[in-house]
Amino acid sequence: MIAQSVLVVALLTLSGVAVAAFPRSVLAFLLFQGALLVIYLARIPWWLRWALLGVALLVMMPVIGAYNGYYLEIATQVGIFAALALGLNIVVGLAGLLDLGYVAFYAVGAYTWAIFGSPQANVVFGGGFPLPGWVFYLFLMVGLAVAAGTGILLGLPVLRLRGDYLAIVTLGFGEVIRVLANNLDKPINLTNGPRASRRSRGRRRPSGCRTASTSTSWSCSSWSSSSSSTGASRTRTSAGAGKRSARTSWPPRRWVCPWCA
Repeated sequence: MIAQSVLVVALLTLSGVAVAAFPRSVLAFLLFQGALLVIYLARIPWWLRWALLGVALLVMMPVIGAYNGYYLEIATQVGIFAALALGLNIVVGLAGLLDLGYVAFYAVGAYTWAIFGSPQANVVFGGGFPLPGWVFYLFLMVGLAVAAGTGILLGLPVLRLRGDYLAIVTLGFGEVIRVLANNLDKPINLTNGPRASRRSRGRRRPSGCRTASTSTSWSCSSWSSSSSSTGASRTRTSAGAGKRSARTSWPPRRWVCPWCA
């Protein structure tokens, strides 16, 4: 274990030096990403693993982004899609629910910030938009709450569906969200219809400008979401055990309202 710890630290240091020496080399950046994978898979003490990952993502990655912002953009995209993949793994792989409209919940949360973080909200709510950059961090929780509330509203009527029937319902929900996003430009122009994607493509950074520090904020947010999804998927945690029980305890017991007795 000591030898592996030394090798992992040496690999991370070597990859960091390579990226600093060759900031435009894709191979050097791939070496750095490979070092992160080795750290995660290596048999080293848990505290050393998380310490190295924290140093790599919270210290080294912003420094690398200062040399080449393209790398930080790639890391942000990797974190976003990793969070989506891990969440889908929890729903389908761990809980055993065939959810084909999973990305619709992501769209609901994303549109929550896209509307208020762009001038589009002026059409509906009047002046004062877009909101200041620091509100982005508050809307991380607001978007999460809106997406969760949407999931609850969808889940209540289809609580007992499984297999193909659940897949059909969730697939229809995904299509409903897509159609709503493309057509909610009348009678009230809420999403600006299909043109909204063009306006929100250059996403508003937390401080309102395209700098390395703001890119770091997006990268940290996406990787924090990925870390949260990873923690929720671990069966040794209470959240992971709850997801596993959704697969094993079927059919569910009849729910009785405690206030109706």
